[in-house]
Amino acid sequence: MAMKTALSQSRVVTMGVLLGVIWLVVTAFSVFDEMSAAGEPFVGQSMTAGVIGLLAMLGIFALLVTLFGELGSEGPAPEPWE
Repeated sequence: MAMKTALSQSRVVTMGVLLGVIWLVVTAFSVFDEMSAAGEPFVGQSMTAGVIGLLAMLGIFALLVTLFGELGSEGPAPEPWE
């Protein structure tokens, strides 16, 4: 139900978040694929830089998932006047 609510409330932001998550996952797979497992090379992406990059992308992914979850919620809403 959260996806339906998020799309009805703000379609542009929801699509932006979804595209951002897809881009982030593809980039994370690319970084993981390019990491060198043996030692620190002089050319290319080293294991240390790859791990730090993956940790940074994991943090951004967690923020995007939190944002997406908040888009679907209907509260807190102002209390009605009585």
